[in-house]
Amino acid sequence: MANGEKFWPAVLFGLLLTALSMPVATQAADAQSSALKSLIDGARREGRLNVSVVTSQGAKGGEALGEAFKRRFGLGDMKITFDLNQGTAGDANKAISEEQSGIPPTFDAMYFVDEAVLLLKESKAISRIDNWQTLLTEIAPEAHKVRDKLSPQPFDGYAFTWATRVNALLYNPKLIARDDLPRTLTEYGNAKYKGKYSVPPWITRAIMGTLKYDKEEWLNVVRSWGRNKGQMLPFNAGIDRLLLGELSFLAANDYYYYAEKDKDRNAPIGLSFFEDLTTLHRAMNVVMEGARHPNAAKLFTLWSMGEEASLLFQKYSYAPNVYLGKRGPISTAIVTEFEKRNIKPVTWFDTPQTVKEFLWYETPEGKKYAQALDRAQREGK
Repeated sequence: MANGEKFWPAVLFGLLLTALSMPVATQAADAQSSALKSLIDGARREGRLNVSVVTSQGAKGGEALGEAFKRRFGLGDMKITFDLNQGTAGDANKAISEEQSGIPPTFDAMYFVDEAVLLLKESKAISRIDNWQTLLTEIAPEAHKVRDKLSPQPFDGYAFTWATRVNALLYNPKLIARDDLPRTLTEYGNAKYKGKYSVPPWITRAIMGTLKYDKEEWLNVVRSWGRNKGQMLPFNAGIDRLLLGELSFLAANDYYYYAEKDKDRNAPIGLSFFEDLTTLHRAMNVVMEGARHPNAAKLFTLWSMGEEASLLFQKYSYAPNVYLGKRGPISTAIVTEFEKRNIKPVTWFDTPQTVKEFLWYETPEGKKYAQALDRAQREGK
């Protein structure tokens, strides 16, 4: 970071957070519905909350999140423990094992990517928050306006979006101009780009191509990626190669761009999006079944969807919530770009048909196709 200068100026976040916290002193004392008051009183009696958050939030970000949460609801004496090392598929399996074994869950609330949540729900490892929509009107009315995006079917009341991860095209402007980038995922593996990009050693994004393309057509597209890729690298390693000038571009999550620009505003990295299919994953919070501190967990989970929490997620982990619209500098930049280019991100959980397509991958036929995609991406065959 040049001269310690932040890409998103600290003063901007300070002004935003100050504006949000100005009414806090009176909010706790204001008249509340009996349901919300009961939830807050219950959380106060519990006096504790154990929650997992994304690793990139960091200790300082976790502390800022906890202080804002306590201030918002007058929970000054609550002890909050943030774990920064959860959220993987393995953690989901552990949570399911705890539930099946009758062991109280390690955490009251946890974060997972949307794809893992259905498994947790099916295994009855997470709890539904009753009356969540009514509670949300008071806790975060701006989130209530887009509640069908933040907790859509089949998550309704079981999981709640606190951030979004958009599949973006990151590039080194010293090596390739934005106008020369592949415009679509189908162009990504064009022979003229041979050796200039990387692909990850997983197919989480690759399988989403069937939301738009015929399966055989899409398999051939992914084969082109595999034939012409420069390297197969996790996102972090790919970004390192990009910055060093060893790769011209790669598809990865949008937040990597903001993280690198925060470290060095002159970092050789640019951000673009695909025109044919821009996919999105939800980062979601859930309340664990049998949580030791259920009221605190429910309160935190619902609050995490609102603007106050979103500004802190953007500041510390570069994780926007584009469903909230132009709230915070990163969300504003991404939503503005979507509007400018008429991009409408697609997820597995937009409609019953997209959910059906996601569940198809759990069938024998779907698993076989996923294996073919994996081979195509690795070997180009």
